[in-house]
Amino acid sequence: MRAGCPTLISASPLPLLLCCALLLPTEASAQQPPQADEPPGQIYYDQARGAYRQRDYQQASTLLRQAIQAEPSGARYYIGLARAYFYLEDWEQAVYYYDLYLEHFLDHARQARRSADRESAVRREREEANSHRADRTVPPSAPPSQQAALEAFRQRLATGPILNEENTGAYFFYQTLLRTGYAHPDLQQIHRQLADALVAEDKACFEPTDDSLIPVATVERWGLVHERYRIAGNLGHDTQSDPSIAARILAAQGQIDLVNGNYTQATDRFGQAIEQDPSLLSAYYGLLYALHRQSAYEGIQTANNALALVDRLEQLTRTTAQEHLEMIPLVRSIALADAGRYQDAASLIIEILAPGHLSGQSGYQAPNQPLFPATTPPAPAGTLPAQSVGQPDPSEPVVKPPSP
Repeated sequence: MRAGCPTLISASPLPLLLCCALLLPTEASAQQPPQADEPPGQIYYDQARGAYRQRDYQQASTLLRQAIQAEPSGARYYIGLARAYFYLEDWEQAVYYYDLYLEHFLDHARQARRSADRESAVRREREEANSHRADRTVPPSAPPSQQAALEAFRQRLATGPILNEENTGAYFFYQTLLRTGYAHPDLQQIHRQLADALVAEDKACFEPTDDSLIPVATVERWGLVHERYRIAGNLGHDTQSDPSIAARILAAQGQIDLVNGNYTQATDRFGQAIEQDPSLLSAYYGLLYALHRQSAYEGIQTANNALALVDRLEQLTRTTAQEHLEMIPLVRSIALADAGRYQDAASLIIEILAPGHLSGQSGYQAPNQPLFPATTPPAPAGTLPAQSVGQPDPSEPVVKPPSP
C-alpha cells in the first residue's frame, strides 16, 4: 500500500488503493495553477487531495463537502468523501456517502479507467464500513440538523420571500442548510429552483400590482435586484443572454439614479431598458418621471419628448395592465403642464375629477367638451396665442413663455 493511505482496519484484507489513485496528487499536478474553465468544485477537490497527502482526513472531509455544495454533480467528490469518513471510522457517514455514490453515480464507477472493477471495489468498501455499524439493516440518513434545515428551506422557498433586506428569505435558509454540512445530489435541483425563484422575484418587482402600477422602493431594495441576478448566475442560471433581465437591471439602476437626483443618467438608463424590453411598463414611468424632472432645467423640448412617450405608454397599458388605465390621464396632464400647455392640462384634470371617472363604473365616457368653458388669457406682448383647450396637436408649435 502506498504511503499516505494507511489501513485503519488491521483485521480486514480490504485495501483502499483506489483512494490513493483518486485523491493523492502528483508533484506536478499539485503545483499547477487552477484553470479558468475548471469545474466549480475543483479548487476544493485539489485542496482535499493535499489534506489526504498529509493524512488530515477531517480537513479533507470538510473540503469535499464544499466541493459537493459548489458542484453537486461531481461523482468523485462523493466517493472521496465516503473514503475520508472511512478513514475517520465514522461508519454512518461513510456508508451514507457510499450509498449516494452507488445510487447516483454508478456510471462513474463503471467507466473508470484506473480500475478494472471500481464498482465491485466500492461495494466491498461499503460493506466493510457497514459491518461496523450498530444497525446494519437500516441505511443511514442525513443528520437531523440537516433534515430540519432542508425542510425549513423548502417551506420558505414555497412561501417566499427569496431574498430580502432582513435576511429572512429562502436564500438565507439555503445558506443555513450549507452551514450544516449538507452535501447531496439534490442540491442540483435546489440550485435550479432557487435561481428560478430569484429571477421570478426580481421580475415581480417591476410588474403592476393591484395597488400600484409604479414600483416604489428604497435604494437598498433596488440594489437587491443586482444581488438576485448575481446569485442566480452563480447557481447556474443564464442571466447574460436574456434581454428582459438586462432591461430590469438597467431599470433598477435608473430607479437608483432617480432617488439620487441623477435625472439625465436615469433618462439614459430607462431609455436603454425600453430598447431591451419594450414591454417593461415601469421603465416608461421611470423615464417619464426623469423627463418631468429634467424639464424644469431643460425646457419644453424635453417635455414634448414626454408627451410622445405617454402615447406609447397608453397603448402598452391597454394591452398589459388595463386596470391601471386611469393613471394615464394624470400622467398626460403632468406632461402637458411641463410642455407649457397649462389649459390643456387643467382641462384634463377637470375631466379626471369628474364624477365616475375613477369609480370603475362600466360604460363611463369622458365628456366631449370640458365641464367648464375655457378662457384664454391675453398673450404677453411678443408671443403667440396659447393653444386652445382640446386634444393636443403635435403638429402645432409650442412656444416657451418668455423669461420674466
